[in-house]
Formats: sequence, C-alpha cells, structure tokens
Amino acid sequence: MPMPNFFVIGAMRSGTTSLYRYLGQHPGVYMSPIKEPTFFDESARWEKRVATIEKYQALFNNVSGEKAIGEASTAYLPNRGAAERIRQCVPGAKLIAILRHPIDRAYSHFLHYVRRGEEPILDFARALREGEHSARYLRLGFYHAQLTNYFDLFAREQISVHLYEDLNGDPQALMQRIFRFLGVDDGFVPDVSTRYNAASAHSRGRQPAYPRQTNVLRRMWRTFAPRGRRWRSIARPTRIPTTPPPSPALRRELAQLYQSDILRLQDMLRRDLSNWLE
Repeated sequence: MPMPNFFVIGAMRSGTTSLYRYLGQHPGVYMSPIKEPTFFDESARWEKRVATIEKYQALFNNVSGEKAIGEASTAYLPNRGAAERIRQCVPGAKLIAILRHPIDRAYSHFLHYVRRGEEPILDFARALREGEHSARYLRLGFYHAQLTNYFDLFAREQISVHLYEDLNGDPQALMQRIFRFLGVDDGFVPDVSTRYNAASAHSRGRQPAYPRQTNVLRRMWRTFAPRGRRWRSIARPTRIPTTPPPSPALRRELAQLYQSDILRLQDMLRRDLSNWLE
C-alpha cells in the first residue's frame, strides 16, 4: 500500500501551508490532498486527524509515478512519539522543517487563535500571562529540543531545515534547494506569488457570525433560515480585532527565555541565528 517518503514536520505558523502548496505544483511531487493528516501523532486531539492506516494510505492512492510523495503535519515537530512512529514505518523518510523566529511565531499563533475566536484576550502580553493557550504559544518555539528528537532517530542527510526568512526573502531559491533535497527536477519554477494562511492583526476577513462552539445551532440556522437572510448572516465581513504587536520590553524578555535553545540550534544547524537573540 502507498506511503509517503517525505514529511513537512513544522513548525506551526512558519509558512508550512505555503510550502505545502508550492511543493504540490511540482510534477514530480505528490502531496496528500489533506494538509495536516497528523496520522503519526497519536496524542493529537484534532477532530480532523486521519486516525487509521487504511484512511491514511488512501490519501496516496492517486500517486501516479511521482518520485517524491509527501504530507505536511506541523504537529509532528514537537512530538517525540510522532518521530518514533515515522522512523518505525518509513525509516528512509526525508524530513523538512521550516522555522520562524520564535517570538514572531508565538505572536502569529496568538493572532491565528484570535481570528478563529479561540483567544478572547486581545493583548498578547496578557494572553501569555493569563490565557489558556499561553504555554502552547511559547512551547512550540523551542526548536532545538524538538529537532533533537529527529536528529536522534534519523541521519542528518535525511533532514532539511530552513528558516522563514528564506521563504520571505527568496522563495524560488528555497524551493530549488528543497526540490534538490527531494531528488526531483530543481529547474521547475513554482508560482510563489501567493502566501497562504498568513495571520494579520490589521486585515479584514470573513468570520462566522456565530460562535465556533455552536455547531448544532449553526446547522439549524442553515437549514431553516430564509436563503437571503442565511447568506447575510453567515458570510458577513467582520473586522478582525486589532491587537498590538509585542513591545520591545516583552521581546527582550522572551528573547532571554529562548536564548539557550537558540544558541544550541545555531550549533545544530550550523547557521547564524544572532538576529533571533536581539
């Protein structure tokens, strides 16, 4: 039965959706039609997780000669169990990670939850002190500790780690490096003009006019409301709340929190990350 031979493992809020889309344009690459199947993370509580091997393998039934077969699940990077299960099932897998400045990543994660209506506190500093997601915002930025799980289990040549700055600065060059890593034609030029799933504190967007938790009420409204009224209620544009970016003082405090991990990450990746320490 078909299985992927490479994985985009994270990090969350670091451009993985764009990377997934760009990879899927290559004729020699097949990407799972579902991003974030999260099959190898048995601890995941995500309701859309593909939980059975039969359903997971079915994601790759349409492979038709592509050399690189992949999926992208950001839950894999911080999960030692996921690393072990990937190693057990696909020991020769290639692994791709893209990492974002941990403070910027945490703030983007916070904005993402604000947009989804899952973070009621609109001040980032206060959300880190009092919010129920505060530990998650911060924990996912300790990349050295997370990547160690993979470097312990896979050969270095199986792991390709990039920075969010690479994606922003020269996405074509980044994709060429990744295509070479995957062993497919690096002369292919993907369309990288669109950035996907980017959170902004100052943009407008379509948000539900009802709380995310009221699924039953939402279905009832869609069923019984008059058609015109139903469309206006569901699709009405609403302003996303404005949230102030991290203050210089907060950034300094968080930089101290991440300093030791960043210095170890520098050595692991053999790349200068001094700008992350400022």
